[in-house]
Parts: sequence; C-alpha cells; structure tokens
Amino acid sequence: MKSDDSTLFEWMDLLNTPVWINGGTSGIEINSAMNDVIIAAKLDPTSITIEVVSAIFQPIHRGQVHEAIAANSTELIVECVNGMWYKLKTAFSKQTEQTLCVLIDYTDEHRLQKEKEYWKSVVDLCPIPIFVGDNVGNLFYFNHEWMKMQQSLINPDQNIRDSMNPEEREVKLTEIKRAVDAVSAFDSDLRMVGRDGEDLKHRLRFSPNTEHEPPVFVGVQWDVSAQREAQEKAVKDDLRSQFFAIVSHEIRTPLTGIIGMLNVFPKGSNLSEDQTQCLETIDECSSQLMAIVNDVLDYSKSDAGQMKLHCEKVHIRSLLKLAKASFQAKLDEKNLAIEMRVMENVPEFVFTDPVRLRQIVFNLLSNSIKFSDHGSIQIIVENNWTTHPNVLWTSRSYIELKFSIMDEGIGIPECKWPSLFSPFSQVETTSTRRAGGTGLGLAICKKLVNLMSGDISLQKKSGPGTAISFTIIVELLTDEAQKAALEETRKEVEIHSEVKEKPVLVVEDNFVNQQFMHRLLKNLDFPNVHFANNGLEAVEMSKKTDYSAIFMDNQMPVMDGFEASRQILAMKPEARIACITGDTYEGIKDRYIALGVKAFLLKPFRRDALQELLRDLFVILHFTIQTRLVKIKRNTLLVIILPVLFMCIEGQCKPVFNLHRERHLLYLIGWICSTSLTRRQTKNHCCMSAHNGM
Repeated sequence: MKSDDSTLFEWMDLLNTPVWINGGTSGIEINSAMNDVIIAAKLDPTSITIEVVSAIFQPIHRGQVHEAIAANSTELIVECVNGMWYKLKTAFSKQTEQTLCVLIDYTDEHRLQKEKEYWKSVVDLCPIPIFVGDNVGNLFYFNHEWMKMQQSLINPDQNIRDSMNPEEREVKLTEIKRAVDAVSAFDSDLRMVGRDGEDLKHRLRFSPNTEHEPPVFVGVQWDVSAQREAQEKAVKDDLRSQFFAIVSHEIRTPLTGIIGMLNVFPKGSNLSEDQTQCLETIDECSSQLMAIVNDVLDYSKSDAGQMKLHCEKVHIRSLLKLAKASFQAKLDEKNLAIEMRVMENVPEFVFTDPVRLRQIVFNLLSNSIKFSDHGSIQIIVENNWTTHPNVLWTSRSYIELKFSIMDEGIGIPECKWPSLFSPFSQVETTSTRRAGGTGLGLAICKKLVNLMSGDISLQKKSGPGTAISFTIIVELLTDEAQKAALEETRKEVEIHSEVKEKPVLVVEDNFVNQQFMHRLLKNLDFPNVHFANNGLEAVEMSKKTDYSAIFMDNQMPVMDGFEASRQILAMKPEARIACITGDTYEGIKDRYIALGVKAFLLKPFRRDALQELLRDLFVILHFTIQTRLVKIKRNTLLVIILPVLFMCIEGQCKPVFNLHRERHLLYLIGWICSTSLTRRQTKNHCCMSAHNGM
C-alpha cells in the first residue's frame, strides 16, 4: 500500500463521520465510525465487502446506494437498519479509480422535514384559509382554502388588497400597515367584493412570529358573511321583540282598565236598557280588540321563530269543556248547539302544551261560531296511533291525536282553500263581509300545529259548512301516571280570614289599573289594599309592612318589577309575589318563576282569573294516603315520606324532590317541619329532638 494511502486512512480514522472508500487496489476501506455503524447493524466488520456495506441500509435504499457509488458524484438521503438517517455523499477519483463515500447524520433534519410535511398536510386540510407572509405583503405559504377563498373574489389573480371594498380599502390598509410596522397582532372585519360584485364580509386575523428576522406573519382570513347576517338578524329580532313587548304592554294596560272596570261594575245597578246595552257593547268591543292584539303579537313571535312549547300534563276532556263554557254566551245568542266527542282510545291525560293547544281549539271554534247562523258544531278527538317523522323518539311513548271541528255555516269556497292558512287570508274580502278579524288566526294555528309536530288541513264535507282537522304529537303517560292523575284532586279551601285582613300591595304605575285592582280585591274580600307606583317604592314599603300578597307589574319607571321582586325576595324569601303584566315576550314568565315569584297573570284579565291566581298564590297542599300526618298541640311536625309525598302547586301534582322548598311551604301554613327519607334518618331525628307528631 502506498504511503499516501496510509496517511489518508489515518486521517479517515480521526473523523467522527462514517467514511468508506470503494474500489482501487485496496478493495473497501472503512474508518472507525463506519465500523461502529456496521456493528450497530449487527453485521461482521472483519470481512468488508460491498454487500456488507449495502446491508447497513434499509432494503428499499440498497439499490439507490449502488447507483450512487457507481456515479461520479451524488447526494442521497438514506435510512440505515438501526433507524438512523444519513445524507450519503460520494465523490469519484479518476486518478485512483476509487469512490469516497461519506455518511452525514441527517436524523434530526429528516425528523424536522417530516414534521414540516405533516403540519403542512394538516394546514392544507384545515377548512379556514391560512397564510404566511412578510412585512411587505409577500406570501411564503398559503393552504388550499386560501386559494379557494381568493378564487371567490372579484380579482382572483391579483393581490388580495385589490378585492377589498373601495369604500374602506385605504382605511383598512392603513390599520394593517400600522400593525405590521409595530410587529403586533391584527384582528378586524374586512369588506370584500365577491366575484359577482356582491358585498362580502371577511375576518382577517394575523400575529407576528419574531423568531424570524425579519419577522413573518401567520394569519387567517375567512368569510363571515353568514355569521354577520345571522347576528344582524338576531339583533333585529331582539329589537322587534322589545318593540312588540312595549306595544303589548301599552295596549294591554288601558285594556286592563276597561275590561276590569266592566267586571267590577255593580250588576244590580239601576241602569236603563239602553245603558246596559252600551256597557255590553264596550265589553264586546274590548274583547274583540284584545283578540286582534293577541293575533298580531302571536304571529310576530312565530314569524321570528321565538314561539316555544311549555309542556305539562293536560286533561283533554276538561280542556274541551272549558272551550264550550267560554263560548256558551255566543252559542246561546246564535242558538247554536255544540257536540263534543272524545273517543274511548284517547287517554284521559297527555303531556303537551296546554296553552297552545287551547289557543288552537279556541281559534277554530271561534271561527265556526263566527260563520254559523244555525245548526250545530261538532268537536271530535281521536287517537291515530301513528308515528311522526319530526318527533325525536326516546324511551317514552308518543301518540298522535286528531282534532276535527265541523260546523254548518257558510263554508269556504274551494278556490280559497290553497291560501286559507296564509297570513292575512280572509274568506270574505268584500266590503260587505259580515265578520271582522285580522286574517291571522288560521295562519297562527298552522304555525302552532307545526310547532307541535302536527299538521292542519281543510276536509271535504258533505252538506253545508266547514270541516277542519289538525293533528299533534303528544306524550303518553304511563298507566301508573294515568291512574295517579285520575285519583289526584285539588283541595279548594277558603283563604283564611286572617290572611284577607292583612294588607296586600299593588305595584302598578297606571292609576286606572290601580283603581280597578282596588275595586276587584275589595270585591274578593281583600279590603286593605296599599299601592306603590314603581318597584323602588314597593321595596321600601315591603321593608316596613308585612304584606300577605304583592301584585307586581313588570314595566315601571325608576325600578322594574323583576328587580323589585328580586330585592323583596332577598329580604323576605317567604313573600308571596304575583307578577301581573301586559308583557308577552318569550321567557318572561320563566324568569319570574325561577326568581321565586309564586304566580303569573297576563293583562287584561277578568275576575275569575284573579280569583284563580289567589288560590295559586296561597299554596294549597294535597298529600296522598302514603303520607301520614298527625296534628299536634305545639304546632311541630315530623313528616316521614313513605315513599312519595305529592304536592299540588298551581294545579299540578308533582313528586317532592326539593325538600327545602317543601319545608318552606309547610312553614307558610304554620308547621315547623323536619324531613326524613329513611328509617335511619328518622331514628336520628327522634334521638336528637322530641317531635309531637310523626
């Protein structure tokens, strides 16, 4: 071996990088680092051949290594069987006819490259347009969504700034430049021009990466037109709701005075027949005006998508009896008969929204009476026992009820059928039409029926008149719940005279309504009535006087009813507050009930409605025979629930789950109550204190 070759091999051993020389008279020579690589690959380093050197690489790369050695000069990324990645560099010497091969560790660089490729694929799959650019607007990288977004603009092949709305382009570019110069983040809406010239709203957001010099900016820009439109619509809907709530309050407040004063007017007054007829006309006109107001407000709420269902247990037969009783005067006046049939397969109780169901039935029945001068009206309820695709099925059972209302009135021409359930549609549109109305009644019925997962339609009928049927999906109570509901009875007891003698507070800013409430409460044997003109006065008066009941309006100057109720209940949790308001916006009742207000009544109302509210306000308890109660001398009580205590509040019997509330309710009627759910708890109670009853 030549001396210069010997010197070369000595230098090779000094290198930490694996090196081998292939070809020439010496065959294959390797340095110490290459020897370590061969050993790590579990190969024999004592007999070095090209096959042994090739075996240190993964099989997929061995052919490429042979080609690289054969070439004059090359560079190749390869993986060894020990998991290390190397950059293979070769150089051929014509003088010695040998190839110098060097392996440079590339493991970390390869890992970073793979991570870069991985994150690039992730960013490309991201549904938001992403870009990376410098401080002068040049983009280094952008993903597929960015390209798609740019193609949707009016100048897809030019800089993004050229597609900005000209009205605000300069202003926004100045804001962007200010953020870039300050190396700070930017987040703002941009008005862009779409490919067809439409106005688009984009969101641009970027932040600097200061690890680079000069810094680069990573950002996103996406179309928010739909979101902004939805937000604007929500704001408009909210403003519309507030407007209708105010309108409702302002209309209902004077109507409350009119209808209320008619209710408290002495029936036995020495009025002439003409004067009596005038009062009846006022009563009729105010009722018609109230019906129109309700129709307009209900339609506005349904049109804005704000109408929701509040389901509870409903007795179908009682609901129909109430409908008949409500229209009995009209039926007698027009000499109309009404027949109601509930088929045997209709359960006694179902779970649905009683207010909305009653509204549909009352509306359809009102139309039948309005357009009938003779004959009879039939209401038939049957159980279709069919499924419905719009119902989300759970473990509970649902059934479909069908209501049919038929009359012998003037009927509806077939040419009117297609538009019958459209808003503002009228059967009679001439100036000589006999019946008034807004034309919203059937449109509201259709929206309510659809909300209850049903359908409404006009049915062909033999003979004169009209037949309309509608279906709704209701939840079917279990047999045990049906039986329990039938056995439940509400005890109606006289409100104790001591309660009536205590003062009540009417919080109302309208003087006429104050006078009406004063007269009506006196008529119901509540002679001691105090008045507050706003919520703040009510709070101050409640601090000084213990009122048996507080009747709270909602919209008032200085302090509204909700805040006043909150402050009063914070001072006196046992206070009986009833909200009496003309506001109809969605959720107002739920807000007050959640606050702790005991009852809720919508203006205007009649005497019987206030009477019912008073029964709800002064809690009536009903216990099943499973609970034993024993009266005691010292007015102390231990209640053992054996297993279920039922309590009737606001006409609904419910199992007791909130023991704190039930203890408070018992306290209101004069009992000091301990509660026990198990024999062990009962034993502990009895050991700790003596109870007079169990």
